Amino acid sequence: MAGELVEKTLGDGAKPRADLEDGQMTRLLEGALLAAKDTYEERKLPLLANLLATAPFTATPLPNLVGTLQVAESLTYRQLCILAVIRPYVGWPIPTLTTKNLVNLFGQEPLAEATEGVLSDLVSLVGQNLVVHAPGGAITAVVTGDLIPAEMVLTHPGRLLYNGLRLGAVANEDLADAYAVLGVQDEDRD
Repeated sequence: MAGELVEKTLGDGAKPRADLEDGQMTRLLEGALLAAKDTYEERKLPLLANLLATAPFTATPLPNLVGTLQVAESLTYRQLCILAVIRPYVGWPIPTLTTKNLVNLFGQEPLAEATEGVLSDLVSLVGQNLVVHAPGGAITAVVTGDLIPAEMVLTHPGRLLYNGLRLGAVANEDLADAYAVLGVQDEDRD
């Protein structure tokens, strides 16, 4: 998969970065192959291939990409989909996410197990410093329960995942569970 993406990128006229030494890409390739071999979620395979195919064409230092691979390996596909619905950069258009805070989202009665799973995954992503609260573009410290999905933004490691794995291209049907929980709610429209 990665080879096909590299071929396409080269065919589109992109030039690989000149600063890579022979052994550097080998480490990332070996890591990606091991991650692919060990993953039980087949839907993560194209994302791992994206990271490998992106590496020769990005200015991101290779140690950062190796770290990104390690983080991607530890996350579930659903967690990656949650990262895909959160805006990657301050100043990007605010996604159509709810303005309810996590306390209110967790407090819904009855709380469906699927909803609780998505919210728990989001809390885990915050705990791993992949997502932060940034109302109006300024990153602020808040109690986890006060986090508002519409005001969240990815941190540097979260953006490396977003860009390297090309999370912006994840199919909408794969994002449906995240949007069902974190998307604009009827109460938000009032």
